[in-house]
Amino acid sequence: MVEAIELVNSGERISDVSKLYGIPRSTLSYRLKESNVLSVGRPTVFSAAEEKIIANVIKVSQDRLLPMTSTNLRGHLQDVLVEEVTKGVRRIIPAGFVNYYPTKRWLEGFMKRNGISFRTPESYSQSRGKCH
Repeated sequence: MVEAIELVNSGERISDVSKLYGIPRSTLSYRLKESNVLSVGRPTVFSAAEEKIIANVIKVSQDRLLPMTSTNLRGHLQDVLVEEVTKGVRRIIPAGFVNYYPTKRWLEGFMKRNGISFRTPESYSQSRGKCH
């Protein structure tokens, strides 16, 4: 289907492409119209680019042995959203946020979308933290 659409967009006739790929002409015409493109699911709070930046910050902090906990991340995101609201930035805040604080369900979806897992920070004893 993608190849057929690209071929039509490059200048081929819909009827020729539909015969070539065995796709009904009406289906191909429908797919070429932009009005049939619907977004599925709820709108996201952060854009894909913003989520990528957030995911990179988490990964860098983990690489530097300063793992971020889920509570820390959710608190930082709440601070960002509250600051934006005070500056007048408008965002759609879906049900996955309560008082601009991300719920656990939103966090699980974010982690799944970005391939992130939180590491539990290792506890250190006082004697290990002292310099000799």
